[in-house]
Amino acid sequence: MSLFEGLDVIKIKLYYTVKKEDNITRLVILSDEKAEEMLENEETKDSVEVLNTTWKTMNWKDNNEIMKAATNSNNPITGVTEFSLVAHRDITIKRCLQGWDLTEDGQNVPVTPQNIDRLPVNIIRSIYNKYDEIINYTEEEMGK
Repeated sequence: MSLFEGLDVIKIKLYYTVKKEDNITRLVILSDEKAEEMLENEETKDSVEVLNTTWKTMNWKDNNEIMKAATNSNNPITGVTEFSLVAHRDITIKRCLQGWDLTEDGQNVPVTPQNIDRLPVNIIRSIYNKYDEIINYTEEEMGK
């Protein structure tokens, strides 16, 4: 396989459930293992929701453009170049998240920066963390 051939898109599933306690509704993110356990149980299987997402595999150009956009080259107070992890995460999500099966009122919701911003923070953080784990090698995978 050539390194220049298109790499597969990355498909990520995020499992969650909705908990209602004392008039407060919360989304609880489930590990894949916990979701599988709940899906096998007749009493809990209907409470498990899944968000299927599709992500772009980054190339070198994508990486550099995201890094540059997340860097403030001239902090007006300190004069120091600063890197923003918050901006890096936001730009990566908005550039690389390409699809989902999210619906609202029976209609597909397009993946746009505005719709990404509308999602609950624990949903976005969780799918980003899964994506980040996939695209970055661990020391063990690198043979260290």
